[in-house]
Amino acid sequence: MKNVFDDNIRKDIVKNVKREGFSTLEIMVAVSLIALIFSIAYLGINFNDKEFQTAVFETKSDLREYLIKSSDEYYKYSILLVKNGYEIYQKNNLVREKKFPQNIYILSGEKSIGYYSTSRFGAPNRGFTIYVFDERNKNLERITMMLGSGRVISYEEDYLEKKSLIDGLISRL
Repeated sequence: MKNVFDDNIRKDIVKNVKREGFSTLEIMVAVSLIALIFSIAYLGINFNDKEFQTAVFETKSDLREYLIKSSDEYYKYSILLVKNGYEIYQKNNLVREKKFPQNIYILSGEKSIGYYSTSRFGAPNRGFTIYVFDERNKNLERITMMLGSGRVISYEEDYLEKKSLIDGLISRL
């Protein structure tokens, strides 16, 4: 009797050991765990920095676009800097308005930037600098229009080094 019982146990063990592959339930549990790990990692991405980088990119793109448009003598543009964005005018008509989140500022020593004249080579007659500042994350980017070439380039700046300048520009808004 004991021998028959041992044979049945042995058959069950051999049957379980010879099983190949995974059951549907095991696969679902494994996939769920992997999805949970990836979703936690995805939530760790800093989207606030993406808002700031988007603001810098859009500002540079608009500066380039309206520099090109102003090189034609019929298009004269001015960019009015407002608290959380800017407005672009052509002959006192609003052409484009950009608004950024409340914590992102577009700052300059001047209230507006005029694209009134360019040299015969299509370059602006004067350069200028704009700061894009993220108050929440203390990110600062300096956008410069180069005199003579019209190139628009940006540099990451240290907010703590420029704190007095930036705070002064914010207080003037």
